[in-house]
Amino acid sequence: MTASIVDEAVAVLRDLIRIDTSNPPGNERPAAEYLAAFLHRHGVEATAIGPSRARANLVARVRGDGTSRPLLLVSHLDVVPAEPEGWRFPPFAGALADGFVWGRGAMDCKYRAVTHAMLLVLARRQVLPLRRDVIVAACADEELGGAAGMEWLADNAIDEIDAEFVLGEGGGGDVPAPDGAFCAVGTGEKGSHIVTVVVRGEGGHSLRTRSDGAVERAGEVLRRLANPHLGSAADESVRAMIDAIAARQRESVRGPLLGLLDDATRAAALRALGAAAPDLKRWLEPSLYDLVAVTGIGGGLSVHAHPPEVRITCNVRLLPGRAVEVALASLRRRLAGVDGVEISGVHLDAEASQSPFDTALYRAIVDVYGEVRPTTTVVPWLLGGATDVRFLRAPGRSVYGFFPSITDLPAAEWMSMTHGVNERVSVRNLAWAMRVLYAVMTKLCT
Repeated sequence: MTASIVDEAVAVLRDLIRIDTSNPPGNERPAAEYLAAFLHRHGVEATAIGPSRARANLVARVRGDGTSRPLLLVSHLDVVPAEPEGWRFPPFAGALADGFVWGRGAMDCKYRAVTHAMLLVLARRQVLPLRRDVIVAACADEELGGAAGMEWLADNAIDEIDAEFVLGEGGGGDVPAPDGAFCAVGTGEKGSHIVTVVVRGEGGHSLRTRSDGAVERAGEVLRRLANPHLGSAADESVRAMIDAIAARQRESVRGPLLGLLDDATRAAALRALGAAAPDLKRWLEPSLYDLVAVTGIGGGLSVHAHPPEVRITCNVRLLPGRAVEVALASLRRRLAGVDGVEISGVHLDAEASQSPFDTALYRAIVDVYGEVRPTTTVVPWLLGGATDVRFLRAPGRSVYGFFPSITDLPAAEWMSMTHGVNERVSVRNLAWAMRVLYAVMTKLCT
C-alpha cells in the first residue's frame, strides 16, 4: 500500500473514532452515514439502513460482471463504553501518536470497517476487472448481540448482502506457538447458552447458624463448577490445525499437541502442553472442550436473613454439533448429591456454526500468505466465542473470521486492546491489513 493510501485510511479512522457509538445505546447511524458519504465521494454505491433513526448499518458495493457470486466483508460500528480514567488520550479523541491511532474502537472494530471501505475505493480507482461484486457491511449492535445489526440485515435485507463468501471478525492474527509462524482463519464458532442453577435451602433469621442452607449448598456447587470442562472433541478443522502446528514444533510441544487428537489422552496432553507452551494451551483449549463458566451469583432480600435461594448464572460454550441436552446432563451429573439444586433456565445466546475450509476463498488466503509472508502457515480455527457473522452461515455460503493483523505489542498488552483502556492500533497494522485483504480480494474476484 502506498503511503498516501495509508494516510487517507488513518484520517478516516480518526474521524470514525470521534463519532461515539458506545453500545448501549449504539447510535451508529452517524458513523454509517459518514462512511457512506466518504464512499460516495469516490464513486462507490453506499447506503445506511437499519431498524430506527438511531440504529443503522452501512452497506456498500462495487459491482463485478456477475459471473460469480459476491464476496462480503463484515465489520461493526458500535463499540463498548469507555470511561476516560486511565487513558493516555480521551477515548473518543482519535489521537495519532507513536505510530498508533488511539481510541475506543480503534482495534474493535473501526479499523476493520475503514480497511474494508478503502478496498472498495481502491477497486474503483484501479478499475479492477471484478468477476464478483464486493460488498461491505459495517454493522450496528455487534457488541450486544446484533439484533439491530447483522441479524436485522439477515432478516430484512439479505438480498443486499447475499454472497458466496464472507469475511468477518475472529481470525487473521498470529497463533502463539513457540516454533514457526501461523495465521488462523476462523472457520467456525462455538455456541453459547446461558444456564441458571437455582440452589435452595432453609432460610430464617441470620442470628441462627446454618450448615446446610442455600449459601452453603451454593458453595459446594461453585466448587464443583470450578472445573470448566463438560466434554471434548476434535473435529476435522481442529485436527487439521493441530497437525499443521505440531509439524513445526520442538518435540516437547509436538508430543502434547498430537496427544490432544486422542480422546483418551487429551486431558493429560493438555496439562503437558500447559507446561511446555502455556500461551498455545490457552489458545487451543476452547477449540477442544465444551466449557462452563460461572458468570453471576445472586440471592437474598435482607442483610438480616439467610437467603432461601441462591441463583448461579453460567455460560455454557458448546462445540459445533454438540447438543445442549448432553451438556446439561453432564452438569446434572456434576452436581448430583447436592440437595436443593435445580437447573431452572436455559437460554440460547448464540448458535454454534461452522464452514468448510476446502474452498476458493480459503485457498486464496493460503496463496496470498505464500506470497507476502511465506514463512507463515495458514490454519483453520474454531473460535471460542461468537461474532455476528454467525447469522450468515448457511448452505452455499462460506463464512470465515479473518482480518489480517500483526502482533506488534507485547502479547498481554495486545490482548488487552479489545475493550481495554488505551485501545489503539498501529498504522503498520492498518497498512498490512489493506495489503493482505486487497491481494485476497483480487485473487478471488478477478
